Order: sequence, then structure tokens, then C-alpha cells
Amino acid sequence: MNQFFKNEKQHLLRFVRESKPLIIVTLFFIILTYGIKLAYLDYSIDTEAIITNFGGQMAAWRTIDRIGLVFSKKLFSQNFFNPFVANFLTYFFLFLTCFLLCYLIYRILGKYTNKIGLLSLTIIFLTHPIFAEQFNFILQSFEVSLAMFFIVLALLLTYFSIETKKILFALPAIILVSWAFLTYQSLLLFYIAGAIASVLLILHVQQNETSDFKLMDYCFIILKYLIVFVGSLILAKALIYLNSKLITTAGSAYLSQQILWGKLPLDDILDRITTQIKIAVLGKGLFYNYSFLLTILLTVPILISKIIKKVHFIYLEIFCLALLYLSPFLLTIFIGNAEAIRAQMPTVQFVIAFNFYYVLLHFKNNILQKILFIVSIIIAFQQSTTTANLLYSEHVKFNEDVTFANRINTQLDSLGINNPSDYSLLILGAHTPKSSALIPGESLSHSFFAWDIGTTYGTSIRTVGFMNTLGYPFKLPNENDAILGSTIREELSNFPSKNSIKIVDKTIFIKLSDD
Repeated sequence: MNQFFKNEKQHLLRFVRESKPLIIVTLFFIILTYGIKLAYLDYSIDTEAIITNFGGQMAAWRTIDRIGLVFSKKLFSQNFFNPFVANFLTYFFLFLTCFLLCYLIYRILGKYTNKIGLLSLTIIFLTHPIFAEQFNFILQSFEVSLAMFFIVLALLLTYFSIETKKILFALPAIILVSWAFLTYQSLLLFYIAGAIASVLLILHVQQNETSDFKLMDYCFIILKYLIVFVGSLILAKALIYLNSKLITTAGSAYLSQQILWGKLPLDDILDRITTQIKIAVLGKGLFYNYSFLLTILLTVPILISKIIKKVHFIYLEIFCLALLYLSPFLLTIFIGNAEAIRAQMPTVQFVIAFNFYYVLLHFKNNILQKILFIVSIIIAFQQSTTTANLLYSEHVKFNEDVTFANRINTQLDSLGINNPSDYSLLILGAHTPKSSALIPGESLSHSFFAWDIGTTYGTSIRTVGFMNTLGYPFKLPNENDAILGSTIREELSNFPSKNSIKIVDKTIFIKLSDD
């Protein structure tokens, strides 16, 4: 075992020495894409909650079984949230994830590694716009990024277990995958996609060498990945059960309520699933492009050529590719509906990025390789620009929200409200940002003053939390305030009209719109 670790150290050092262009390009695209998050300390919805009530946010995560996220937060944050530290660590671990992913491929393929392909894979993966939706939730972005790194590290350890035929490496892999799953549940799909990609790479090596591999050998390899997958689920469920016994928390329907099977007609559910798959594959909407479909189409002639040449285990390869293409949609199938866009990361972008690598790995013609590499650079720049624009739009929205909050408090000052901590605040209606620089996403660029419309307190909970982070310590409204607000809202005009604010006892009612 000592000799293995010595050899592995040499492999890693050699890869680092040979990867200077990869490191430079990765850092360039991370700064280009996400640099605005390092330059500014903006934050989105939910982050106000962890700033004003750290313990309350930990309890909320426990109710949806994200105890790995709670553990990471407790381990690294010292019960205090710092936006700069969160952002810096987020993109540091995104860099490490990309680097380790490339090292995983290098370790499996060895001399067959396509270095141009590693560049394509990295820049396609890290620039994808879906990361903007996920990493905009900076209260958890570092922990999610760390969990992504854990998944790739677990894939590497699983490969070591296969290579050395020692179960010892599978044990830490199980722990890491379980930790990642308990941080953000959809990351389990990343392990599935990564395991399938690893099997494809192992297949590629064996197809290019004089190999006596038999079907049972591949079954053994797949079994190792299944052991880690199932073992991590069992460990996660055991930890969830233990947590529920040690710390009594009320369960939440946040996850279970998203499952539509049995709640809607079968045809409706199937239509929702196929619609989501079409959107992602055909590149419809702000968060997708033609890269998924392009690389799928490019694999067709590769597979046909292999069938004609009767390459060993080509049908296993086709089966694995089909599973790989399906893996980003397993959660969609599980819940019977399109999940939140942020929950699709990083599986969608990994599969697309790996597709580029797979095609470049099989292109023997230098001209074709260069053309596809140029295409990958173009797509990466397009994705980087889209992602950066979304984050800039969020920055503009945040500044507008701060300005709007100050306007409200200036008007309250004129009414003699000099001590906000003495008052509850109930917001009626919503405020929509007006900047021409806004690019609305699923959660991106939506104002703190426009969330939760239709609930008992409307946008008041978000607003009060946001106001508290700005130094306006209003109290949360109660149920009686909400009832009174519904009866007096017709008496009020929309802000900033003088008649838009009403004070009853120690509750301030502000009407923003007729919504």
C-alpha cells in the first residue's frame, strides 16, 4: 500500500507539471465568469436568513435532511456567515473540482489521455449558466462546491479500489458521497454520471490494448461503483435517522411535495418529463444551448464505426452512453416534473462536457480535433458571458433593492419612525426592479420585495430579513397583522404615495402594489 501511495504521488506531480496550460485556462475562465462575485458582496434570498438567524437556518436545513450541509457549515463557518469567504471558497473548490476531474480522466486513460479534450471538458463544465442559479445562493455555495469536489474525489477513490482490488478505498468514497448527498441531494446524480463516464474510459483503454477482459470483469467494475452508491445511501439514511433521534426537528414536505407521481394524470406527468428533456437537449431557453445535441450527434458516427469494426464490448459502450445521457434527467423522472434549474447542476454540464471529451478522444484527425476544440472555446465563451451577465444582473438588482429599502426608511423617518426595532413590518404587494440591465432567471434578479406573494405574510418575511441586514431592525409581523393588512390594503395607495403607509399600534403597513 505504501508503494501505491508513492506511485500515486508521482502520478499527481507529473500531471501537475504537464497541466500548466490547463491550470491557466481554468483560472482565466473562473475569473471571467465569476469574478464579479469576488468583487462584490451581494447576496440573494435565503442569505438574509442565515445572516440574521444562523441557528434558525441550520434547523431549517435539518428538516430537509441536509445535515451534511449543516455539518460543513458548523465545521468551517464558526457560526457566522461572511459573503467574501463563502464566494472565495466556492470558486476555489470549483477550480479543484475541475482539476481533480481532469486528473481522474488522466489516471484512467494514462497514455491515451487527450489533453486538448481536458481543456474542452473543463471550460464547458465550469462556465455553464446553471451554476449561476446555484452559486447565487451564497449561503450554501461553498458547501455545495465542496461537495462536488467530494464526489470527484470519491470517483477517484473508487477507481483506486478497482485498480488495486482493495475494498479499503471504497470506504472513504462511501463517506464522501454520503456527505455530498446530505449536503445537496441531487449531487448523487453527479456520482452516477461520473461512474458511468469512468466505465466508458476504462472500456476505451481495454479496447485499445490487447486485453483479456471478459464481461464478468466489467460486471465487477460496475459492482464496485454500485457498492459505493448503495453504501453511501445506506449511510446517509442511517445518519438522517440518527439525527432525527438525537435532535428533534419537525419534518418538512419541501422535497416530498415536489413528487407528482399519483397526484396528476400519467399523460400529464410524461409530458412534463419529455418537455424538460427536450428543453435541455435541444438547447431551449436561457440556461441551455446546442452543445448537448451536437455532441450526441457526433457520437453516432463513432459508434457506427465501432459496430462495423466489431470493437470489443461496443454494445456495452452504447448502453453506458445511453445511461449517461439519461443521468441528468433521473431526478426529473423521479419527481415527474422539471426540478429547479439549480438542482440540475452539475450533472447536466458534466455530461455535456464529457461528451466533448469523448468525441475528441475518438477523433484521430487533427483537423477535426482542432475544429471541435474551437467550437468548445466558442461555446465556453458564450456560456461564460451568459453566466457573467446573469450575475451582473443580480448585482444590479441587489443595488436597486438596497436603494428601495433606503427610500422606504427615509419616508418612515419623515413619519417619526426613528426606532424600527419597536415596530413590526407588513408588506402588501410587491416591488419589481426596473433596471434595463436585468436578466430574470429562475431565482436570479428577483427582488427581495417580490418573493412569496400569495402566502400569509406575502413578501414581508423576506423584506424584514433583508431590512435587518441593512441595519433596519424591524420585527416580523404576526397572524393578526396579516388579517388586518388584508382588510386595509384597499384604503392604501401604492408606494411611494403618502397614503401608501399606515401605522396601527406598533405595526407598519406598506402597500407596494395591487398584487
